[in-house]
Amino acid sequence: MLFVCNATKILRCRAWEFELLQHAAAPRWVDPLFRFSAAIVTAWFVTRTTQALYYNLHGNAYQQFILVLLVLSESISLISIIVARQPVIRDVNPAYMVLTIVASFIVPLFISVRGNTALVPPLVGDIASVICVLWIIYAKLSLGRSFGLLAAKRVIKIKGAYNFVRHPIYAGYFSMYVVFLVTNYDTVNLAIILLHCCMQIMRALREEAVLMADASYQDYCRSVPYRFVYGIV
Repeated sequence: MLFVCNATKILRCRAWEFELLQHAAAPRWVDPLFRFSAAIVTAWFVTRTTQALYYNLHGNAYQQFILVLLVLSESISLISIIVARQPVIRDVNPAYMVLTIVASFIVPLFISVRGNTALVPPLVGDIASVICVLWIIYAKLSLGRSFGLLAAKRVIKIKGAYNFVRHPIYAGYFSMYVVFLVTNYDTVNLAIILLHCCMQIMRALREEAVLMADASYQDYCRSVPYRFVYGIV
């Protein structure tokens, strides 16, 4: 079944058609499998970030604080995945699932921080990074138990960070990418981050298309017209 809205006309192709699975009709193993797989990978990210914090204990104080916030952010993701509500509807299109896995866990691994050019003073980058991660944490807490990696309908959130833009978590990560680029500029990093942003935008549009089946979400879109940047887009 294909839900089409103006925002997702670019997604029309046979391989990208929606395969929506009603929770009541889903095999019992579907949700535990998705939840367990996402939790394992997210736990690995938490571990890697914690290790980075440990090795940087005697480093820059701002960078230590950023790593503490990143550990907290990824820990919130992990807990949210474990305690997330059962979805009423879940999109299980194979092409979309592959996109989600690649965008969430694989593409970021190719970003480099060595031998790059800083376009702004380190202190400016550190302060901007702190602000971005704090926003991401706020957005994740605002989403609460409706958190999930695959497009699904749980409880629609309209408060907290969702008062400002419809995709505050993506907005936070996009802001982090900008800060990262101006502190670690490299043409390869630029290409990878542009690719990653395009993939994440496709995911956001996919999520909206699934939720558009709910009249309350349509009302929410009218009241909050901005997807990623308040007052702009």
